[in-house]
Amino acid sequence: MTDRLRLGYVPLTDAATLIIARELGFAAEEGLDLDLVRVGSWSQSRDLLGTGAIDAAHMLVPMPIAQSLGLGPAYPDFDLLMILSQGGQAIAMSKAIEDRLRDQGHPFDFRDPVAARTALDRAHPGPLRVGVPFPFSTQAELVRHWLRDTPWPPGWRCIPSRPRR
Repeated sequence: MTDRLRLGYVPLTDAATLIIARELGFAAEEGLDLDLVRVGSWSQSRDLLGTGAIDAAHMLVPMPIAQSLGLGPAYPDFDLLMILSQGGQAIAMSKAIEDRLRDQGHPFDFRDPVAARTALDRAHPGPLRVGVPFPFSTQAELVRHWLRDTPWPPGWRCIPSRPRR
């Protein structure tokens, strides 16, 4: 007997596990008929799952946790069943900031977060805008950690982001 599972996914690299499981028959071997539904955003993935339009969803790891803490729409709690990928996050920057860092001799060796922040402070004085894919994401947590847990260069301050309601 095959169980049909309607599963929403965001078309990113870590969704490959789901796509390969369906396309190569691994899901079918386990008795699953995966009906993959492409969604356009993390919030759409959450909303389709929360309203029952799909049975399961590809999500950022912190999303079910945030949902259980009441930090999203009033949907039933989600369960985190599987992690599809680990790591892979990076901090990217504009070409102008990269050029200034290179001109200052920064080796782009980010093993020393204090040195990296100091170099970034010299290359980009003033407010620095950082984008993340979703307020409840591993990427957002990593940036908050980096900004919070290393000494502040002179003139820097952290303004905590607030999720939009």
